[in-house]
Amino acid sequence: MAERRAEEERLRALVRTSFPVAPLKPVDPEALSLSEGVYLLAVTRAAATEDYERIKPIADSPTLLSPRAEFDRIILERLSRNALLCVDPDSILDAFDFRNGAVHLRRPRRVAYKCAFAPTTEARGWLIDQLEAVFASGHWPEHWRSELPEVVSLIGIEQCIAYLELQQAERDLPFRAGTKTRAMFQRMLEHHSLAQAFNHIWVAARYAADHLVRSRISRSHAANSAVSFLNTRMERARHEHWNLKPFRPDPRCCRCTVVDVLNNTVLNLGDLAFTRSPL
Repeated sequence: MAERRAEEERLRALVRTSFPVAPLKPVDPEALSLSEGVYLLAVTRAAATEDYERIKPIADSPTLLSPRAEFDRIILERLSRNALLCVDPDSILDAFDFRNGAVHLRRPRRVAYKCAFAPTTEARGWLIDQLEAVFASGHWPEHWRSELPEVVSLIGIEQCIAYLELQQAERDLPFRAGTKTRAMFQRMLEHHSLAQAFNHIWVAARYAADHLVRSRISRSHAANSAVSFLNTRMERARHEHWNLKPFRPDPRCCRCTVVDVLNNTVLNLGDLAFTRSPL
């Protein structure tokens, strides 16, 4: 028992050295990029303590942060890299990887974070309130307006990937989206709403399952065939001006705080953001 405690104390000391708590400096909300503002609001809504001092582990939150765990990781790493959050060194040790005397964060969703965007409870609350107010006013910094199409596209792509992965999983087809799939969904959302994209995705997953039975191919091959099918169907729909039936948002990937911040706070559209034409 004593040896185990001593080892835990040694590892904890390594974590504290590798992940020091950054000096807390006030941040001008309008100096943030649009994506940083969206991500910060989403993270604090999903898992902040009442005093905005800490972000509880996202993996333990009853509220989804984003459509996919992988996007959670990207959001947390972005905010940490830009010194808006910093890893709480008192987080569980299992979230870290200890190799050759070095410490690496292995599970970003399993650790807590210190809010580093302001030094006091009052200042942190003020910044979050200011972000909300600036978004609501519509009087945005120019760099936010120029970044808006990119942010809308990125979060839309994540919803599409999450929905495709869910539909494939329901049919027992193993699938992990990569660069090709992301590029295809980016093109799709230039011409289709999310509601129309979900129509394409549902049909493509059904095609992949049928293709598995008809062609006697591997499950991974059948799963990947959905992407090629999606690309072909998307192009036909656009060139032939199909009247696609709009699908509804799937709560498993669309009811999350980053989508809520984008649709309700930034765009002020609510669920209309799902069915409207691209920017």
